Amino acid sequence: MKFFKTAWKLLDKEGKLLSVICLLGFCSIISTFINEVLYTIFVMIMLLFIGILFYRMLKEDIIEFIKKVKKKMREEE
Repeated sequence: MKFFKTAWKLLDKEGKLLSVICLLGFCSIISTFINEVLYTIFVMIMLLFIGILFYRMLKEDIIEFIKKVKKKMREEE
């Protein structure tokens, strides 16, 4: 859990926004069973944002980001 808190602190505003949007997208998948048409469109938009998020993560090199998070965790201890 500490890893995720530290990673959240290191994300910029745009990364945080995309993360929240992706989380809402996964929550809306559950709601898809209630009202299929509206939530299907919503889920498709969320999947687009998930793709953008993964592209950004790969662009910044995930391994380097994880190293930064671990380094920041060591500094906080």
